[in-house]
Amino acid sequence: MEEQRLITDRYKQLQKQIKALAKHQSAAEQKKLEKAMADFYYLHAKYHFVIAYYNFYERYMAEEEGMLTEQAALLANELFPLIHTYRAASKQDVHEESQAEKAGQESMEYQGTKAKNKNTTLTEEQIKEKTEKVNAIRSSMIRHMECIGAYTDRFTLFEYILNRLEKNYETDTDGFAKDAGSFDNQAAAKEIVQAIFSNQDNNAVNMKLQMMLAQLPVRITKAKYYQIMEESLNLYEGAELSSVEKFIYMMRSAAGLYRPDQMEKLYPQLEKWALILTETEFRKLTKDEYYEKCKILEEASDFLNQSSECYMDLQEMINHFYVMNLLQNEVDSEIAEQGRLLDSIFDFVDVSILNNDEILVPEELLEEFEQLEGVLEQINEAVELSGTYIVDIIENRPEDDTADEQGTAGPSSNALDNSEEGLMDDKFINCLDTCRKLISSSAFVQLEEEDEIELADKEYLQNRLESLKSEFEELFIRNNAKVNRAVMASVLKEFPTFFSSGKEVMSYVQYSLENCKDMSEKKVSYTLLMDSLSSFE
Repeated sequence: MEEQRLITDRYKQLQKQIKALAKHQSAAEQKKLEKAMADFYYLHAKYHFVIAYYNFYERYMAEEEGMLTEQAALLANELFPLIHTYRAASKQDVHEESQAEKAGQESMEYQGTKAKNKNTTLTEEQIKEKTEKVNAIRSSMIRHMECIGAYTDRFTLFEYILNRLEKNYETDTDGFAKDAGSFDNQAAAKEIVQAIFSNQDNNAVNMKLQMMLAQLPVRITKAKYYQIMEESLNLYEGAELSSVEKFIYMMRSAAGLYRPDQMEKLYPQLEKWALILTETEFRKLTKDEYYEKCKILEEASDFLNQSSECYMDLQEMINHFYVMNLLQNEVDSEIAEQGRLLDSIFDFVDVSILNNDEILVPEELLEEFEQLEGVLEQINEAVELSGTYIVDIIENRPEDDTADEQGTAGPSSNALDNSEEGLMDDKFINCLDTCRKLISSSAFVQLEEEDEIELADKEYLQNRLESLKSEFEELFIRNNAKVNRAVMASVLKEFPTFFSSGKEVMSYVQYSLENCKDMSEKKVSYTLLMDSLSSFE
């Protein structure tokens, strides 16, 4: 295919350009490289956007009606008009160009216009307006995903509790069905420790220790718990404040303390379920009450999983559409004219969504699309290569560089026509860096750069520790013992390994099992832990 040959040639050229950076290059050569990277970022975004757009339609609007949650549907309805407008403008550009060619308008002026992307009629302000709208939807998506994550953390605590009560209700009688069976604490402890240290890989051992802390009954005192918290925080002395705050965020999230703004307003049903479970006296549940709580947990989990999938699919679509908007004025005409097949699929989906009417994409079109797998592979490799170079450029810029912020408003429409004096265009490199982040594996990555780096000293860490302890104390007072133990288990797994030897690990495991008098909790914890540890074998 002609498209495959063009992209292969461009990819080989990009490889040569980046390899040549080891030598001294002129500013003009460097700008050509910027241009080549922009072309591949645009192609990558367009291919992946159309795939995501098609998959979204197939999954949520064509076959599995009702899968899209109400909140996700509202965000999708904000995004779709922008997509329709984008595609309509692209088709108008193609139509005007076709009419001009038919009229024989092959003047030098027209040829010059063709050398640019079809969308050169858009001014920098117009691009800024469009990208700001896309960015606003993306920010809303991140806020919703943060709420879903926060509720997931809270319901995970209740899952921990209900799982460990299950064996109490496995008989046909109401109330507690005490398991009279014996449990050998010593033998179980040896089996657990042997499984943890069954291989010599330190990473694997640390992961197993985290599993052990998350699953075994928690029987340590609050004083010991706070001691471990303090020792873990002290490890961050001299580290960047951002690293400290990320660690604190993980602890607070694991404890169900992280509450994004308006989460109760955005998800009132989830809040209602969470409050019911929070106020439950788990020690006194009848069998019917137990299964009633399990039903609430099941409904909440289904909604959380469904919402998370919706937002992930929408965010993937938004991120690639964002890149297409950022670079639409900067793409080489040959590159812009590629993807006719993509445009055909784009049109089918766009019309279907716009008219709320199912229009199936012809099988032959989909079969032809599958043949582009080799092209996609080269585009992905080119983008990965470009990303490495962009990061290197940014990290090695002079510290007093005051270039444009993030490029989120798009590069200047003449960003590549600057004087050949000087180095690479900082504004455009920042724009490409934004594109790099948008197509990364972190779909919900924040685009804003962090402020200047500050380091954590003892005073800062002590203040944060006291604040955390106060927050946890209030939480422990509000909750019953079952919930508090679930919180402690969830947070313990986030701490750096605090065992200095295998003997300490054995002592912790033995103490946990011997001091757990609830046979159901002990047996379920043991079973869940051994199942998790066996996944490493």
